[in-house]
Amino acid sequence: MNKRPMLNTICRRVRTLASLASLAFLPFACAGKPRVEPATLVLNQGRIVTVDDQKPEAQALAARGDTIVAVGTNDEIVPYIGPETRVVDLHGRLAIPGFIDGHGHFTGVGQARITLNLTKVKNWDEVVAMRPGRASGSAAAAGTRTSGTRSRSPRSRASRPIIP
Repeated sequence: MNKRPMLNTICRRVRTLASLASLAFLPFACAGKPRVEPATLVLNQGRIVTVDDQKPEAQALAARGDTIVAVGTNDEIVPYIGPETRVVDLHGRLAIPGFIDGHGHFTGVGQARITLNLTKVKNWDEVVAMRPGRASGSAAAAGTRTSGTRSRSPRSRASRPIIP
């Protein structure tokens, strides 16, 4: 009985299995770093304050929407740059975290809404035109300043400014 053909068959099968096994691992060998979802915004080439005691400053950051997804060196952030990513080169400038404080002090906001802005008014008629519901023949248009129940004529007090 010749063992040689049987040995050749076994060797061929082992080589085939080894080749298939190496092909199975090929994607992992070529992949390098794992792919990440691209960021919508990347800031790079700068000094970014992180407010993290372990890493107080970084060169770059990646953000997706309103969330910071990565902070690090320029090279660490490169995988986050996709075709639609907005990349801002800071040219060594400082970027600090912040927030938008969208609040109003209601009494001040309300007062500002009912106060006439006279910065661009050129004459009395323009002041009157700013007051809704005032007819041109009304007391205000005639130059009478009213306060409470008492009316005063500005002609009697020429030194006072006329602001209704």
